[in-house]
Amino acid sequence: MEAAKPVEAAKPAPAASSPSRAKGANLRILLWQSYKYEGIATYAKEFEDLTGAKLTFDPVADAELPSKQIVTLSGKTGEYDLTTVDEPYMPAYSSFLSELDPYVQGDKFPKEDWVPVMWDAGVFNGKTYAVAFDPNVQIFIYRKDVFEQKGIKVPTKFSEAYEAAKKIQGDQMAGWVMMAIRNAQTGINAWTFLTTWGNEIFDDKFQPAFDNDKGYQALEFYKKAIDTVMPKGVLGMDYAAMNAEYRQGKAGFMQQWASIAPGIKTSKDSVVADKTGYAAALGEEKRHSMRGVWSWGLPADGKQRDAAWEFVKWFTTPESMMKYVKSGAGNSPRLAVLDSPEFQKSFDHAPALAETFKIAKKRPIFKEYNEILDALNIMGSKVCTGEASPKDAIKEASGKLSEVMKRGGYLK
Repeated sequence: MEAAKPVEAAKPAPAASSPSRAKGANLRILLWQSYKYEGIATYAKEFEDLTGAKLTFDPVADAELPSKQIVTLSGKTGEYDLTTVDEPYMPAYSSFLSELDPYVQGDKFPKEDWVPVMWDAGVFNGKTYAVAFDPNVQIFIYRKDVFEQKGIKVPTKFSEAYEAAKKIQGDQMAGWVMMAIRNAQTGINAWTFLTTWGNEIFDDKFQPAFDNDKGYQALEFYKKAIDTVMPKGVLGMDYAAMNAEYRQGKAGFMQQWASIAPGIKTSKDSVVADKTGYAAALGEEKRHSMRGVWSWGLPADGKQRDAAWEFVKWFTTPESMMKYVKSGAGNSPRLAVLDSPEFQKSFDHAPALAETFKIAKKRPIFKEYNEILDALNIMGSKVCTGEASPKDAIKEASGKLSEVMKRGGYLK
């Protein structure tokens, strides 16, 4: 069966290369301390060898990265030349980042080779402030061998997934693994359930729009799944622990960011590398996945912007992007990579990734994103722990979001 392709594309022309612009530079890079950084570190020296520049990475823990970025960017410290930007923070960070359109146009940067919905993550108010390098959607990741043994059909709906999980759940293996701890991923889970059950977080007038029966049913489902088909201790699992649970053969499936798929194959602790299957994201009344994109941004107060741009160009070449993927760090937004026989033969998740790109959905992106996600996170974690009923948690979150929207001037 031929693997699905996101978009057909001609082989792109490379951007104009000027490695001499980076010679002698010491580029300081602020980024997320994670498997992404670990992957980048395995081949970053190639840029140093090519250009004569030095790369100094400052990896920061997930929970601390946004606050450090806000302090350094808004404070105009000039401390960093590059930073990774998670897409929801683009509205808040854009005024502190360099506009990249002059670079894109001047070097004939091949942005047409990016999946359009992924390139768009670095654009705000019609201007390019960052270049996408790791496109993410959530896909369904499951044990092929277990599904075959138990006669389970790959689900397309969450309700079907729950029935599959009940057949798998046992002393040796949980049916499903999913975040429930108070963390951004729990807020994203809540968003996913609310919206696939047919709601939106905000209506077209910026009013919270999920305080209704569909919303209550969605979070009742979330609670039921956490209580009945998850591993023991799931309420204390962070992102790394959840992924390890699956890699180590302790859970039948999960819906998770596709960027972890290469790591399932390459991680030393993985016992399921050849037993894992992939499918497009689940839905219920609606079927979609939140879009999540990491991009490279250049702080406006950076002292070595030309050299930093050379790094971005090098990092996003098809050759470097393939190394990024093979390192287990994530995926690539470039069609030249996604459509390549090498990628599609090397990574079993390629067709699922391509199919889910077609149903990628933007999250609520406002300058107040941190507050919005925090409200959803608290709502989801309260439901999962039983601290609040789905109805009460939704009413509380809806009230908080109304206040956020009023304070931001969206609601009158």
